[in-house]
Amino acid sequence: MGRYCPNPECPDRVRSGEAGEFRDDVEACPFCGTLLVAEVPPAGPEAPSEAPPFSPEPRAHEVPVFLARDTTEAELVRGLLENEGIVAIARIRNAENLAAFFSATWAPVPGQVFEVLVSSAALHAARELLESTFGPDHPGLSGRHPED
Repeated sequence: MGRYCPNPECPDRVRSGEAGEFRDDVEACPFCGTLLVAEVPPAGPEAPSEAPPFSPEPRAHEVPVFLARDTTEAELVRGLLENEGIVAIARIRNAENLAAFFSATWAPVPGQVFEVLVSSAALHAARELLESTFGPDHPGLSGRHPED
């Protein structure tokens, strides 16, 4: 049993062609902010035939919520958010291609910025969770790189 996003224009539904399914304790869609429903909504448009190309830039509805020192810290924060029902993405800022992504993942470059993104609709809930976990003065929440 789960809860579903009924918004036919939800970015997740537009991308996948299906209504997003979430745990029972999640109240609103983390992609668009719409209140979730118990019934599966009617089918929407077909899913795209191919995945969108790799883009180093966040999509319009994705906003950074945490800047991490390394991939480990970014993945820990992403896991914390997702454990609370907030969809999050950990990525390397300005990785212009997959080669840059992999080289920074396995051999970090000094000054490389690892960030955790959430949907703009989930930003408030994500910040509250992270501030209660790490404290409001944690450098990852300040918007500047933790090593600056």
